[in-house]
Amino acid sequence: MENIRYFPAKTSPVDLFIRITFLIGLPLAILLKKRIGLWLVIYFLSLGTLGMLTTDSPNLARTIPVLPFIYLISGLCIGEAINTMKKKFDPKIVWSLFILAFISVSVFNISRYFTWVQSEAVSNARQPALSYSDFLKWQDYQIIMVKSGLSTVTIYEWEKIKAQNSAAQESFDIIH
Repeated sequence: MENIRYFPAKTSPVDLFIRITFLIGLPLAILLKKRIGLWLVIYFLSLGTLGMLTTDSPNLARTIPVLPFIYLISGLCIGEAINTMKKKFDPKIVWSLFILAFISVSVFNISRYFTWVQSEAVSNARQPALSYSDFLKWQDYQIIMVKSGLSTVTIYEWEKIKAQNSAAQESFDIIH
């Protein structure tokens, strides 16, 4: 029962890198329960109550509050990996590799997001809605309506007005 307005269809809300570090970090977090035990309890309670004990579960959109805990546990894994690698390798090289990996994952995620958010599937999932290209015309029309003491129009009314204007323009073009 997912809604593609929030996440790309059939995908995870986190990338492969975060999923891997989370899966490695979760047992690590359990072993280090004194430092992170409360966060684990909050994570599992949130996952259960928000995602599973709801109508039409599991529902990814309802578990968005769980994401910070996933990143926390992934961060724990990354932190432990950096500390372990700094003991074996030059810390400057370790930090350089970490920064390079961070930038690479960030660029990948940002690119993936903008590709998804501009897709036709997302646009269709958000309907009825105003297109970006129509916004200024719609806004001007609404301002005219308000200044004239008339009510503003809904999206459905706006679509009818556009269709009528389009038909009128076509008739005008045929005549002239």
